[in-house]
Amino acid sequence: MKLTSKFINEVSNMKDVMLAGLADIVDRTAVVSLDFQGRDNAEISYKLDKEYGIATRCGLHCAPSAHKTLGTFPQGTVRFSFSHFNTIEEVKYAVDAINKIMNSSYLLTT
Repeated sequence: MKLTSKFINEVSNMKDVMLAGLADIVDRTAVVSLDFQGRDNAEISYKLDKEYGIATRCGLHCAPSAHKTLGTFPQGTVRFSFSHFNTIEEVKYAVDAINKIMNSSYLLTT
């Protein structure tokens, strides 16, 4: 949960990045879903994988009704998961990758 908390704190300060769900780590799991406002979430997920080697899951996650409740339907979210196999350096790397992608001028907008 320390890694999840660090990730949430970092992405919460980013422009055009919306955290789907609770910002507090109390009563949550180590799964974080982000909606990249005005951007194609699938493209963000693709770039994270191809350019940075970061595996995420993009879409509605078999839960379109949940996304309607969260306000992330139909675009879905990009989902990150943390475990004891991850390190604080990997969290920092992911945050840096998101910043670089969001600041690049070649992203598609929705």
